[in-house]
Amino acid sequence: MAIDFGLKNNMKAGLIICCVFISGMAIASTGMGNKSAVEKLRRAIDEKYSYRDLRGVDWEREFSVFGPMMEQAGTTEQFAQAAANMLAKARDPHVWVKIGDKSVGGFKRNARRNYDISILRRLVPGFVARNKRVSTGRFRDGIGYILINDWRIDGDNLDPAFAALKEYSNLDGLIIDVRPNIGGSEPLAGEFAGCFIDKPVLYSKHVNRNANEPGGFSQPQDRVLEPNKKRTQFKGKVVVLMGQINISSCESFLLMMKQAPQCKLIGERSYGSSGNPKSYDLGNGITVWLPSWKDMLPDGTILEGHGVLPDIPISSTTHGTKNGDPVLDAGLKYLRNN
Repeated sequence: MAIDFGLKNNMKAGLIICCVFISGMAIASTGMGNKSAVEKLRRAIDEKYSYRDLRGVDWEREFSVFGPMMEQAGTTEQFAQAAANMLAKARDPHVWVKIGDKSVGGFKRNARRNYDISILRRLVPGFVARNKRVSTGRFRDGIGYILINDWRIDGDNLDPAFAALKEYSNLDGLIIDVRPNIGGSEPLAGEFAGCFIDKPVLYSKHVNRNANEPGGFSQPQDRVLEPNKKRTQFKGKVVVLMGQINISSCESFLLMMKQAPQCKLIGERSYGSSGNPKSYDLGNGITVWLPSWKDMLPDGTILEGHGVLPDIPISSTTHGTKNGDPVLDAGLKYLRNN
């Protein structure tokens, strides 16, 4: 969405009005419009934001500091930046402030990589990128390798991963590497995970924010993984390589794979954040996205700030080592010993 800033000179009134042009439509940055937007943001946080109280943010205090900045903003971008600075106090990766399609400011998470693609290219025999999303390889002793970078439904599809699964269906062991994966579509992740189970399994729960319900949330709702009978079923041993980069729908994938009977998760704890964010129009050219649910492990533990624990924890430096990959080594060791 194109954004242009300009001054409209009102000669008759002798006034200069600061305007923001979004997709050809001018939006005057007025005090009254900003004040209304601040109140809409306050209501959205109070009534819609599922993690409003999770990290102990004093929202009344923050609005007393940032509210005047937003009300007095001369442009839409200035308002959005002030709103983003305030919302960053929640330290929530699923909170976004946008002007059209452009994101403004916000919280930047600090997550350490426990992999290095250049090292993987050297260590995995026959390593090949089948598209931007999926890479594969095969070890000489009959262990398959599939790297999946994300679960997004746009761009390159996941067909190469399903094709590799079919090619490797007779192998005794398989490594699924999702360490670079930051999520995307949970249903798409479920299609792949469904290839490793033969009956429905509970993998997660959630409650939705509902200010009208007692306690402010819905009753817990189960999320169940179904077997994918349209794709190849893999019956051998599986390990999933994971780490701090994993977030959101990829954490749901990890929870799915925890229910696969022949699977072990290896690596470091995932980041711990899943919000199912919803958008709220503030009426002044700005949209705010806020988490709408509390995602939970099957036992009811809140995922936010907790993450998914590996079955076999392996601590690693940012790039493993200059000559190897301890997490990959642990996966190979487990498969070869079992």
